Amino acid sequence: MNDAVATLLATHYPAVGAVRELTSGGGTAGKCWRVTTADNRRYLLRRRGARTSDPRLVERDHRFREFLLNHELPTTLPVVARDGRRFVQENGAVYELHPFVPGRFIDTDSEPELRELARVLAEFHRVTREWRPQMEKLSVRQFEAAIPGGAAPSTRLDDPAAMLSALEHLAADTGAAPLQTVLELARNLAEEYCDTIYAEVDHDITHGDLNFSNLLFGEDGRVAGIFDFDWTMPGARIRDVADALHFFAGGLPAGADCGSIWDLTQLPRFHAERTRIFLETYDRFLPLSVREKQLLPAAWKARVLAFHIEGMAKVPPERRLEFLTRDFPEFLEALRRLLPTP
Repeated sequence: MNDAVATLLATHYPAVGAVRELTSGGGTAGKCWRVTTADNRRYLLRRRGARTSDPRLVERDHRFREFLLNHELPTTLPVVARDGRRFVQENGAVYELHPFVPGRFIDTDSEPELRELARVLAEFHRVTREWRPQMEKLSVRQFEAAIPGGAAPSTRLDDPAAMLSALEHLAADTGAAPLQTVLELARNLAEEYCDTIYAEVDHDITHGDLNFSNLLFGEDGRVAGIFDFDWTMPGARIRDVADALHFFAGGLPAGADCGSIWDLTQLPRFHAERTRIFLETYDRFLPLSVREKQLLPAAWKARVLAFHIEGMAKVPPERRLEFLTRDFPEFLEALRRLLPTP
């Protein structure tokens, strides 16, 4: 594959020059390669996921990145290819070449870095309220790759109705017994976080995929880069807050491989004090409403159920039910302790 990637670079990015080193850069939905040129410039070549490769989505992504950079939020803008566009279409796939940003994962034992993340996320949500023209809602088949034919498209990410439909479709094939816990959770969410209730907090632009792989810190303890806006769209900002609490306020166990979908979605080390610190800091910069705080547990449950369903597409078929159903009783109990309903 490296030969094909080197050919793509030479064909579409002649200004990059000779490539000295090409190594895997990870990725779960898409795939990335680290590129080092003969004169020691560094890039990240990214192949976008199939569901977010529509050229209209890609171009909106790039306009959004420009907007963030203009508002001093750290991200990257892809390099211009030979044809003048910032992406390349090759053999049915879409590629982007980004300047490489050095950095590291957040130190999940550092209170200052957790507060920095809360500040930056609040600033992201505050700044993107100024986005014009208003970002349109796009209809997506979020769970199609995991459960083909199981869910209708929705303009809402982590839509409980779509998840319930997908899980019922899966249960028809596998039997309902192994899915009892996740089916019950989906049914409850379809009531407590239905469209009517969701509409009460659906008024922001969300990052959509805030996890270790999409956020880098510099050695100064500041956020050095926010990446991967494939799923950025209008929605409830408490979805991003739930991601931040899930992945960063507790942290994954030591030695977790953030390029592994199994490791990335395992049960974090839930930490009540860090949860409090994150929410207190975020609130200082962009306060959550009482209703948002009330619905945060539902948003968190929907988020975890969604990435368990989506992640099924990235594991061998014989292990998909195991992947889908693991850890849910423990997660729900931890959530009850962390976020009692206001």
